[in-house]
Amino acid sequence: MNRILLILTYLFITQASFACMNEYRTNLDGSVQLMQTHRGIVYYHKLNQSELLLDSVSLWNSYLEKDADSIEYLSDYAATLVYLAHYDQAKNIYFQIENTSPNRYTTASNLGTTYELLGQPDSALFWIKRSMKLNPKSHGGSEWIHVKILEAQIKGTTENSASILGLDFGTHAVPINARGDNLDDLVNDIDHQLSERLKFVDAPNKTVGNIYYDYGNLMALTSSLESAIVSYFEAERFGFDSELMQIRKAEFQSRTKFTSFKGAVNDFIKEHLILSLILFLVGLIFSIWVLRKLFRKLKKWKVKKSN
Repeated sequence: MNRILLILTYLFITQASFACMNEYRTNLDGSVQLMQTHRGIVYYHKLNQSELLLDSVSLWNSYLEKDADSIEYLSDYAATLVYLAHYDQAKNIYFQIENTSPNRYTTASNLGTTYELLGQPDSALFWIKRSMKLNPKSHGGSEWIHVKILEAQIKGTTENSASILGLDFGTHAVPINARGDNLDDLVNDIDHQLSERLKFVDAPNKTVGNIYYDYGNLMALTSSLESAIVSYFEAERFGFDSELMQIRKAEFQSRTKFTSFKGAVNDFIKEHLILSLILFLVGLIFSIWVLRKLFRKLKKWKVKKSN
């Protein structure tokens, strides 16, 4: 009964403040602060295949209608082919562009991605490194992560529990910045690269899981324990696991009180959506009844006082 009342209270509070995008989160030092709630997860972005097909047709027609050297339309057309998983066709077009208009950053970068999707990390690494020489600031300077991933694929170490990115957060229950890295830069770089990668990859994928584990450690150090826990769960969903991650997840869960309860309620809501909606409506009706009763009592009290 107490659990149901707690859920009703939580549902009422969260629905009443649904438009608010800030919630309380726990810092590593135990303090609580108000912050945005989206940290800790980069969502898989499923591309609309129908829209991509329309875009590809439109770009191809635009290319044909322009001069033969309208490389931009042709390059963007090849990009839609990559999203549509027509990798060989896209690769051939990019080499056509490279032959007629060499040393374009876009061509080199997209060839790197195409080769990776074709399962050829050696060729992918060559073109990604070439693109970085052509534009060192590409993707906000985060392409070093792409290089690390490709190097791990070539070495066959993507299944390992060690950080693919070579990061070091110590071996204790609480992560530390062992190398003295610029943590904000790392967060931005990983956020950017995960956003790009999750246009093509969904779970399971241990490489993404490995990076999510690093992201979780960064969240603990720069954002909140709740965000770190979310990242650890995403790492698990993508197929990554390690004893140290489980230790840290348990440690962070023990340090979060209200937010742990909130997570349990969220799980309950997901598993029992209809029941949760019924409970919310009951809670809403009950709250309205209580407020009306209080209002009537207040009104009677004012009348009695005036007499």
